[in-house]
Amino acid sequence: MNDGGPAFPLKILKERSWDPGDIGSIGSLPGMSLRDFGAFMAMHAILSGDPTIFGLTKDETKKSYEENLASKAFAYADAMLKEREKNK
Repeated sequence: MNDGGPAFPLKILKERSWDPGDIGSIGSLPGMSLRDFGAFMAMHAILSGDPTIFGLTKDETKKSYEENLASKAFAYADAMLKEREKNK
């Protein structure tokens, strides 16, 4: 599955030396994936408004409300990544 790559990659710079050409890095932290960030933002939007607009109800006979919420949030993130690929 395409996760979109890192959302907020971070380079770890080595200690600055007196050599102006010595600005390399010693590693990086990838941060969360773009898919995770998209799902996080979708979940925030759903919880900030009326969840029933997004097809979420507190019907416990199927999956729990939290599981439905997470599934819906990742569905939106996946749709965002799919659309992003079309526009490259």
